[in-house]
Amino acid sequence: MTAIDAVNLTKVFRHQSGWKSVLTRTPPRQTVAVDRLSLQIESGTIFGILGPNGAGKTTFIKMICSLLLPTGGEARVFGHDVVRESTLVRQEVGLVTSDERSFYWRLTGRQNMEFFASVYGPSMRQMRRRIDEIVEMLDLKEYIDRRFNEYSTGMKQKMAIARGLLSMPRLLVMDEPTKGLDPLARHSFLSLMRDRIAGTLKGTIVFCTNIPSEAAEVCDRIAIINHGRIIYSGTPEETEIATDRHCTYRIVVRGIERAELSRLEAIQGVEACTSQLVRHGEYEVALRLDASRPALSDALKFLGRNGCEIVKCARETSDFDEMVRDLMHTSQERPS
Repeated sequence: MTAIDAVNLTKVFRHQSGWKSVLTRTPPRQTVAVDRLSLQIESGTIFGILGPNGAGKTTFIKMICSLLLPTGGEARVFGHDVVRESTLVRQEVGLVTSDERSFYWRLTGRQNMEFFASVYGPSMRQMRRRIDEIVEMLDLKEYIDRRFNEYSTGMKQKMAIARGLLSMPRLLVMDEPTKGLDPLARHSFLSLMRDRIAGTLKGTIVFCTNIPSEAAEVCDRIAIINHGRIIYSGTPEETEIATDRHCTYRIVVRGIERAELSRLEAIQGVEACTSQLVRHGEYEVALRLDASRPALSDALKFLGRNGCEIVKCARETSDFDEMVRDLMHTSQERPS
């Protein structure tokens, strides 16, 4: 089932520069924040919306959450139109932002949760049971009865997630939830999202970030947005093909002559092959492969036919951040 279906979604902001422009009837300036964006997100996935500041990520998710009216196009959340059925959409969505000002700082975490839960109209018993479940899920027991103004930045972010989960949403939307976190707190937050929230929620998570490595760590699929348009959509692993990059495998083999290893270069998709002696009778082979061709399996079959023992086979990790920058740079060079 499709959680989000956006077709040619567009948002244009109009700006008057002041009273003088109104009196002189000067046409307002226009900023296209989202430009004919089409995207499908399947339910049950962690989907990353990736892009630099000002790319249109927040505007896109605000339209999906029925907080902004689109200028053009249409979008549906679990089949509900975000304009005509906005009440039904909001019942399906939980929104997590990095804005901590919407909490009541003099209240405890639990009192904040009880206040926000009352908006959804459950009974007191249901409300407290739901809060206890979320506190258990997010490891908040030690902090939940402290005042909000005593929380660290990481704890405030956890509380933002807790509030987003109160309505038991089928779609949880997170807008740059790691903003302001130190590297250790960011790693802990991403692990929490991947290992606990996704497993417990059993719904769909849309995760907006401007840090590529975060998206690569937790997301099943991603879309990269720049200047309001999608420039890439797919899995993080497929970005190598999208950027025409190559991949390198290091294979440690035993029981084969070095001259035989040079024949690996004849395999289609193998662009380069080098080998070095590790110890007597054991070589490490570096295979540079075209990422768009399944050359690794052919190389391993070749080695197997020659009777050698494969001791180790590992892929060199690519710099995902660099690949995303390449995609954005390429998109800026293309004509609109």
